[in-house]
Amino acid sequence: MAPANNSLRASIPSLADVERRRRELFAWQAAHRAPAAGSPTASSDDASDDEDPALEEVNRLGEYLESLQALENLQQNEVPESPGEPYPAEYPSSSPTAPEPPALAEPALYGLAGLVVRSLAAHTEADPAALLLQFLAAFGNILGPALYYTVGATRHGLNLFVVLVGESSKARKGTSWREISGLFTEVDPLWVARRITTASPTAYGIIHALRDQDPPTDRRLFLLAEEFAFVLHMLGQRTGQLPPLLRCAWDGGDLSACNGSYNLHATNADLSIVAHITESVHIATHFDSRPGVAANSYLLLGDGELSLAEIAAQTRLFHGVDLVTLSACNTAFTNRTEDGREIDSFGTIAQRLGARGVIASLWSVNDNSTAVLMQTMYRLRQQNAAVTKDEALRQAQLRLLSGDSVAAKTDANRGVTLVDAPSTSNATTNWSHPYYWAPFILIGNWK
Repeated sequence: MAPANNSLRASIPSLADVERRRRELFAWQAAHRAPAAGSPTASSDDASDDEDPALEEVNRLGEYLESLQALENLQQNEVPESPGEPYPAEYPSSSPTAPEPPALAEPALYGLAGLVVRSLAAHTEADPAALLLQFLAAFGNILGPALYYTVGATRHGLNLFVVLVGESSKARKGTSWREISGLFTEVDPLWVARRITTASPTAYGIIHALRDQDPPTDRRLFLLAEEFAFVLHMLGQRTGQLPPLLRCAWDGGDLSACNGSYNLHATNADLSIVAHITESVHIATHFDSRPGVAANSYLLLGDGELSLAEIAAQTRLFHGVDLVTLSACNTAFTNRTEDGREIDSFGTIAQRLGARGVIASLWSVNDNSTAVLMQTMYRLRQQNAAVTKDEALRQAQLRLLSGDSVAAKTDANRGVTLVDAPSTSNATTNWSHPYYWAPFILIGNWK
C-alpha cells in the first residue's frame, strides 16, 4: 500500500479526538435539555430523535474514520482475529487445489549447483528442486567412485538415489532431466552416450554392466528409471536379488550376484539412480490372504508383517492418492469368516482409506508377467495424460493377450544395454493366457 498523505491526515482528527468531542457534546446536550420539574423523564430514544446537528456531524466523521482505519488494516493484511473458536486443524481443506510446493531455501542453491539451477530455471517450466537433485546425481556419477568422504569407518561416496514424484505430463519430470542431460552432453558426451541406461533394472543386468573385466573398464552406471513403479514391483518379488544389490550399491564398493549358473563380480562400482513416478502408490510386496478374521491376512514387509486389520485401522492411509496399485496376489479376493461373513479385500479397504482408484488382483499372479503388465500400463499413462486408468489397464492387458509382451518389455531403452540373466528353466514367456493378465481389476474412480 502506498504511504498515507501526511498533510491530508494531519487535518483530520483522530478517533480519540472524535470520541472526546462526542462526550463533550453529549454533556452539553444533557445540560441544556434537562426535563422540567414534574415532567416525566425523557427516554434515551426520545433524545436520539432530536439530536443536535453538531453531534450528528461528529458521528458521521467517526464512522468515516473507522471505515478508513478498516481499509488500511485490510490493505496491510492486518485482519483482526475472529472472536470465535479457530477452525479445527484436523479438518481437511475443502479446496481441490493442492498447495504450492515450498521453494528451495537459499543454502540449497550454494556454489556451482546453485549457479546451474538459477541459470536453467530462468527458461524452463521444470521445478528447481528437480533440476538440483538430478544435477547432483549426474555430477556425482561423472566424478565416479574415486571421490568420497569418510565418517568413522564408513565411506560416503557421491552416488545418489533420487525419486521425483509428480503428475504425469504435468510435473515436467522429463523436462527437468532433458535440461540436465543437455548440460552434461556438453561437459562429457561419452558419459551421456555410454554410461546412462533407461533399461529395466535387474540384479544381473546391473552387475553385468559394471562387471570386472581385463583390461579394467568404466565402473560408473547412471540408471534413469522413468517408470519407477516397475522397479517397485521388482523390489517386491520375494526371491529377487535386486533389493540387496541396490542396498550394497548405495553403500558403495563391491557387488556380486549368482544364481547357480553364473557368478559375476563388480569391484569398486559406482551406481546412481534417478527415478520418476506419478502421484500413485504401488504396493508389490507379498500379500497372504487367509480365511477367518482380518488379522489372519497380512502384508509382508521388510521387518515383519502388517495385518489387514492393522491396515484398516489407518483411517487416512491413502487420503488424496489418485491410484493405489496392489500387484501382489489375491489383493481383490474376499474371504469369509467361520460363520460365513465376508471380510473386505485389501483393495476394498484401500479405497475406503481414501484412494480414488485401486487396481487389485483376484488370484495368485506371476511375477514376470505382472512386471511387464504394470510397466506397460504406467508407460501408457506417462506418454499420454488423456489415457484413463481403465483404458491404460485394458491396453496393457491386450498387449499380453496378443503376445506383444516382448515389445512392451524393451520399448525405447536408451544408453547402456542391461542384458537378461541366462535362463535356468523352461519358464514360458507367452503370457496370452488369461491367467497372466485377467486377474487385475479396477475399483473406484476410472479416470
